[in-house]
Amino acid sequence: MTTVNIVLGNHVTNIGNGFLDVGSKASIQLADPEADVFNTSSFPRWYEHTQMGRKGLLKKSEPNFFSIVYRLQADFAVFSGMVITTGFVDRYGEIIRKMRANGTKIILNGAGPVRYTDEETDRCRAYWSDVGLHALVSRDTYTYERYSDLAELPFDGIDCGFFLSDGYSPRKLDAPAYDVAAFDGIKESGDLYSEGRTVVRPHHKIFPSLNLRDSGAAFKPNVFISEQVADYLNIYGNATTVRTDRVHACVAAVSYDVPCQLYSDTKRGFLFEKLGISREQLQSELTRIDRQKLQDAKGAQVAFLESVLKDG
Repeated sequence: MTTVNIVLGNHVTNIGNGFLDVGSKASIQLADPEADVFNTSSFPRWYEHTQMGRKGLLKKSEPNFFSIVYRLQADFAVFSGMVITTGFVDRYGEIIRKMRANGTKIILNGAGPVRYTDEETDRCRAYWSDVGLHALVSRDTYTYERYSDLAELPFDGIDCGFFLSDGYSPRKLDAPAYDVAAFDGIKESGDLYSEGRTVVRPHHKIFPSLNLRDSGAAFKPNVFISEQVADYLNIYGNATTVRTDRVHACVAAVSYDVPCQLYSDTKRGFLFEKLGISREQLQSELTRIDRQKLQDAKGAQVAFLESVLKDG
């Protein structure tokens, strides 16, 4: 039986990372329903590196906390999301080296960068070419074109969050029809919704600080925060529309077939283009994605992962 360690993406600091965890696990289990899939957490190393390291209590480059991630034997370890970044390499690089030394093969599933710069590309290419990458499923073509040659098995894929509906079915809410306004980085515009509409306002960045004052959300009704991923998926899955500056709020909406609009020009918006939606369209209007195109993309990705897990 194939054993797979899905290293969770620290959703305590950004609940959207939890969306990727749910979607990544769903895609792996669709690819190999018989696999022994278990989870470990990236949070301990994140806490050591960012909280202890920044305060000068520990050297950021030298892991000192006890790590369970590489001490549980697995055939494969799966990392998803923004894992082709300098920050990821700095935090988890040595732990991944220890996993490789134990014989674990690394799969980056729905992976991408954060800055989309040459400097980031050069540093990440140097690391992954040295440590060894078994399989790469990119979340956008930009990533595939810059890193596919480093993986034994590359695939020009989609973001793991698009598998949310395969991993979690939202429960029905006892609430009137509502829209979602999820804004963490910018203030919600006052003219988005007509008077009388119910608007729920989830926030994704809840730790170590939630900046409700600067976003203006503290003075609006129906603010929502939680440490539970399912709570957010229940909200997004039952919404009428989603307007947001969070990429993965839009990804969740797409997965549950809810019209969404992205109020951000981040290059991470490239991940929608594989499904026929340009960043410009997503920023300009409420958008739905063709369901057949989404199903075809997911099917191709599952077929690729199946070949990786069974031949690995």
